Amino acid sequence: MLGLRMSKVTAIRRGNTTGSPSDTSIIALDRFIQSTRDSGYKGTVSAIAELVDNSLEASARRIDIHVRKSTAGDDFEVSVLDDGTGMDAGTLTEALRFGGTTRFNSRKGLGRFGMGLPNASLSQAKRVDVFTWQSGESPITSYLDVDQIVSGTLSAIPKPIRHSLPSFAKGKKSGTLVVWTRCDRLDHRRVSTVEKRLHGGLGRIFRHFLWAGTVITLNGKVIEPVDPIFLKTSFGDGSAKRFQETITVEVATDPENPSSSVGQVEILFTELPVAEWHELSNDEKRSRGIANGAGVSVVRGKREVDFGWFFMGAKRRENYDDWWRGEIRFNPDLDDAFGITHTKQQIKPKDYLIEALQPIIEDTAKALNSRVRQKHLTLKTEKTGVEAEKLASRRHDRLRPIPKMKTQSGDTRALADLAGRHARVKEAITDKTPATKYLLVQDEQDNGAFYKPLVTDGVLVAVLNSSHLFFRKFYEPLVGQSGLDPAKASHVINLVLLAATRAEALMNTKDERKTLTKFRKEWSQVLDALLRS
Repeated sequence: MLGLRMSKVTAIRRGNTTGSPSDTSIIALDRFIQSTRDSGYKGTVSAIAELVDNSLEASARRIDIHVRKSTAGDDFEVSVLDDGTGMDAGTLTEALRFGGTTRFNSRKGLGRFGMGLPNASLSQAKRVDVFTWQSGESPITSYLDVDQIVSGTLSAIPKPIRHSLPSFAKGKKSGTLVVWTRCDRLDHRRVSTVEKRLHGGLGRIFRHFLWAGTVITLNGKVIEPVDPIFLKTSFGDGSAKRFQETITVEVATDPENPSSSVGQVEILFTELPVAEWHELSNDEKRSRGIANGAGVSVVRGKREVDFGWFFMGAKRRENYDDWWRGEIRFNPDLDDAFGITHTKQQIKPKDYLIEALQPIIEDTAKALNSRVRQKHLTLKTEKTGVEAEKLASRRHDRLRPIPKMKTQSGDTRALADLAGRHARVKEAITDKTPATKYLLVQDEQDNGAFYKPLVTDGVLVAVLNSSHLFFRKFYEPLVGQSGLDPAKASHVINLVLLAATRAEALMNTKDERKTLTKFRKEWSQVLDALLRS
């Protein structure tokens, strides 16, 4: 938890509330302790996360958290027990001091400032007791008590004494137990609500540790990792996929010093499965963390320190941005660049870091937004085609039968390729039901034609070329109901007819004319049959 260090503890003089000029102490202790309770931590989750940080620094592999109603009234008690290396008396004393640490300004772990244990604890409770023991030794304990400090009966860290663990704690070979009592500042007054917030918050903050095998429990239940970028989360109906490869950016730890070391920032992006999840209910989208979840997770040394709309420049947040995520990873040597404070719960990036990261993240965010927008539009246009597909399937047996013919090898390859990109095609060609299936599929094609028919036993696919101008200027705006002007629509239809006439004029042999005449007649009859309701 904290490195070995022995130091003599000197008392900080209490502020003279009568205003006597004889008191020249730097800190008015009674006022300081009350003021510091209101500073720093966003809430209960971030305060308890600070204790988990300490446990991880002490090489803990299991951390047990309990939140319970006090037996002595309506107050709450919180305890955090770990199996870390434990502390000796000198280190325990340092741990309870504001600023007391043997790792001050260290860039090698989760801690750095020595404010965590006392500041986090007293932000939530009026008293904190710490029990700690090393291998082969009995526990020692000391404490801080707000009421005693304010009244003047406690002005220095009490000397650690030997003491057995509370009855609810099961001792381990070594470890530390932190107990908060008289918890007057927890975010919620119901244990179940506190549990819910802690499961989600701690599961997210420490997800990388949990994936690596660390066990954190809350009231006996294991805290599961929560992945805000959905890369390791599967709901059985789809999961996120990486967008491009991880980007690595080198940033100087001190840009004013040419000889300073260089730290690395890793950036990765993911795309959520729009096709599989877009029709989920709003409640389900909120439950999964999709709705209002846009942004990037900032991870310092495997621990999340913030989540938000960072390094986006002029890119404004939109609803489409709920469908992609980002993660920025860095090591503590870049703390100054990210503006990390002692609470490790937010970033305030420096200008030079913004200059390095913003162009990459902003451009990628715009590209992802565009991709998501296009996916939603494609789904919308495909949905309008479903009724047409169903109608064609129902009328299939009323039309002249399609002659049996050997499937062309080119069509087989094209269908297999299409099935790899479109789940609907794969489902259709593997479906063994006797009904003939019609599909309208939008896909980027490089053959120049607006559409291409692909036919196999029991499946007819009209592949619409989404890169064709007719698709982009007419078909997509029309079926997507995006405000296509009627005059423009009629103009495009007229051009289609003229283009067809012009194309036929190039087919001037007898056999070509005969084939085209047969095609126009058959197409017109089928169209007539499908349009009759």
